Amino acid sequence: MKRLKTYAIYILILVLFFVFSRILIFIGLNNTYKNIEIKQPIPEGLSISSAKATSVNGEVKGKISEELNSKYVKFNFYTDIDTLAGSYYITPSELENGNFEFYFKLNYIKSYSIELTDEEPEILHSDSFSLQEFKGYLIVSALLALMFI
Repeated sequence: MKRLKTYAIYILILVLFFVFSRILIFIGLNNTYKNIEIKQPIPEGLSISSAKATSVNGEVKGKISEELNSKYVKFNFYTDIDTLAGSYYITPSELENGNFEFYFKLNYIKSYSIELTDEEPEILHSDSFSLQEFKGYLIVSALLALMFI
């Protein structure tokens, strides 16, 4: 019976440690997000409820009115020295009841701007990369790896 109590105490300690670590992780992650500012006025019919970023990623939440549902919305993200770090497009098919939410992976974002366009963009999310960009590097690294095997 004493051994069972000991195991129960160990299990209780593990559960408490798990809960405590989850709470600290939640607090730590939510405190690293800081609001980013907009560089120009928001277009009519578009509202941003939150725009936050850390040093490596960020999120934007908002709502688009029904008359703008057929337009593409372009978000340009800028660093602290006003250089364009990347762009993100919202297509009409991505909307759920006019609401949108997206995450981006760009470094040191301090501000953003919004543009409305009717034309479909060639690249929807410029913070992503394709394998074609790195094809030459992949071939060279594969050959080097084969040379040492």
